[in-house]
Formats: sequence, structure tokens, C-alpha cells
Amino acid sequence: MEGGERFGLLLDRESGLPDPWATRYSAVFLRSKAGSINTMLNVLRSIAATEEWAALRGVSLIERLETGDLLTQEETVDLVNSLRLARSPAVGGHEASVTREVVAPNS
Repeated sequence: MEGGERFGLLLDRESGLPDPWATRYSAVFLRSKAGSINTMLNVLRSIAATEEWAALRGVSLIERLETGDLLTQEETVDLVNSLRLARSPAVGGHEASVTREVVAPNS
């Protein structure tokens, strides 16, 4: 990256490949706002936690976006609670995702 800029990626742990939608979002919206790498990584962790929530509940976020179907009120409340738990230091502040990993180059 130009000028030593750092860029975070959301990787699929099984394939080792970057998630194309999260990468596009990071490159177009997060990087262009000249935000910090920490902000980018926090957003990517939230995306990973949301994807993990959806996978555990059998919710296809891509299908929902394509059809315009929103989350139900119950799904929304459950997602919010899940994201709070994933970030809560009282619960151990564990890595949000089992199948996804957020990485940033050291250089």
C-alpha cells in the first residue's frame, strides 16, 4: 500500500481467502474515509460476528440482501444481544468468529 498504509482483511479460515464483500466494503468505504486501521479492524470484527450469528441461526444474509427481506424484530434483538456478548469483557472478550479471522499486515 502506498506510504506504508495498513489494510485489514476478513479471511475465511478454511480457504484462507479474503471475504470479497467485506474486502470491497473496507476498500471503498472504510479506507476512503481515511479512518484508522483500528477502526477498520473493529468494523471487520463486527462483520465477522454478524456472519457467525447468521450461520449459527441458518440466516442467509446475502439472500436477505438480494430479496430485500429485513431481519425480523426477534432476529434483530438476538443479533444485538449476540454482538454485545461478543464484545463484553465480562464474557472474556473472545474472538467473535470461529470461521472468520480479521488480519492486518504488520508492515
